Amino acid sequence: MPGDMQSVRPLSPSMVYEPPQNEWKSLGVVSLTVQTPTSSNFTPPETQSPPPPSRWRTPEFLFYGVAFLIVVPYMVKVPYDISNESNPNFYKILSRLQEGWLFGRRVDNSDAQYRSFRSNIPSLIALSTLHLLSGKLYTRTARFLSNGSENNGSGGSYNPSRIPYLLVFSLLMLAGLHGTSALKILAILTANYWVAMLKIPVLTWIFNGVVLFASNWYEGFHFGAVHGALASLDNLPGFYPRWHISFNITMLRLLSFNMDYYWASRGALAVEMIDSKPSSTMTHKQRVAISHPLELYSFTNFLVYVLYPALYIAGPIMGFNDFIWQVCHYDDLNEQMDLTEFRFQPPMHSVF
Repeated sequence: MPGDMQSVRPLSPSMVYEPPQNEWKSLGVVSLTVQTPTSSNFTPPETQSPPPPSRWRTPEFLFYGVAFLIVVPYMVKVPYDISNESNPNFYKILSRLQEGWLFGRRVDNSDAQYRSFRSNIPSLIALSTLHLLSGKLYTRTARFLSNGSENNGSGGSYNPSRIPYLLVFSLLMLAGLHGTSALKILAILTANYWVAMLKIPVLTWIFNGVVLFASNWYEGFHFGAVHGALASLDNLPGFYPRWHISFNITMLRLLSFNMDYYWASRGALAVEMIDSKPSSTMTHKQRVAISHPLELYSFTNFLVYVLYPALYIAGPIMGFNDFIWQVCHYDDLNEQMDLTEFRFQPPMHSVF
């Protein structure tokens, strides 16, 4: 595996990396409607023009409100009517339904991925709780032992000490979920990282497309199909043997890392932001768009990002640039909820 446990330099609040302006793509219809955090290119607050007047009382938002009051209830009514026992076509789907937990209504539990979530709610809650509590314990212990020495004196703290903990926890989780199939996943991740280092975006898409297709075609691959002597490894499948079912979500994070690394390696120019502006004031948009020093695109950080438990199990999508910033500036987050909130998303996704 590539060596990457070397120390890396922090992302300075006054010297960050941003793709060249000519690389930004048009945001299309987004730029024609309401101002959003991602509707325009990043501009330092000192140079931004005053925000436009509120549109809450305009005909535009009146239309949105009326549409919401009509469309959303209708979206609830249609599936309710279709799944009602009084519907003449109800018998066609009855074999796919199981006893539910909401108002005595049955639920469709035929999909393998969602069935694995809903059938393992207690285990997912326990895993989320263990991840949260062990993470807090590790962070406080590391802070106590370091005695605050990680503070870089720039108004924020660059602290990558959580990365080893996240890596160990994620690998243990992977082994528990998939047993020996964890080796297959690690092999795919290693190959993807090697592809990323080639800095050829089209190769990234081809590789991930082939892996996604092959893993589903061969049902996650089998050691016995490679050599009879390896067949015994198939007898250790873990709690969730069908790892390939949810790999499509994992693949999106592989693409995110590869493309973020590609843009970072394009020789993006360092841009001066706000003088003495602490890194904690970076917005979500800045964290997503601004590249890090290349040392942070290491194999260890790549594994931590791809295998982060909540992202891996529940599948919310977060770009690598944003993720690694939050990990390394954990104490600087203005809203202490991003990654913490993700820890509790697996059981919530499971319920609904």
